[in-house]
Amino acid sequence: MSITSQQMNAELKIQIDVLIAILGQMKRGVRTEKNNIILRECIINIVNYITSEEISADEASFCRPRYRLMSQNFFVMWKSNGSPRGVGRLKRIGVCDHIVPQRILRDRLLAIDNLSHEMALDFLRGSARFAFITKEENKYLDTLGYRQSMPENGSRYTKAKIVVFKVDLQCRAKPADFDTNLLCE
Repeated sequence: MSITSQQMNAELKIQIDVLIAILGQMKRGVRTEKNNIILRECIINIVNYITSEEISADEASFCRPRYRLMSQNFFVMWKSNGSPRGVGRLKRIGVCDHIVPQRILRDRLLAIDNLSHEMALDFLRGSARFAFITKEENKYLDTLGYRQSMPENGSRYTKAKIVVFKVDLQCRAKPADFDTNLLCE
């Protein structure tokens, strides 16, 4: 069953409606773990849509995108394990990390007054990305104190010397050149 562009835009609007509603509750002091979970899942759905949309407007969906961002070290491990697909299999190799930690995304979204659909979508287009990194790289981010924080200047990945590539899972292509736009922090 194919979803039309109009249906997809309606689904995206619903996801952003929920995101804005949860942020509104948080601004009013309702900060619960369930709200954090709902917010995280909305961000994941919206980012999956954005990622798919970047490939082709005809293919945009809330399904998992066909490409992933991977650290150079993760990519080497992924290839040596036969290039498995599926998040569960990828997580056996490493971790799926928010390039900008979710706490930072949430706090930045909360700081925007009168957040509109367009503002939320533009913000997430520019700031929200996930990358698969090795468990060792994840531990190193923790050691540097960047688990849920950012350096004052620059990217936490740059500070940790983690290089990220875009990998197309369908054609199993070699990673594209490093794209600093992916680390828009």
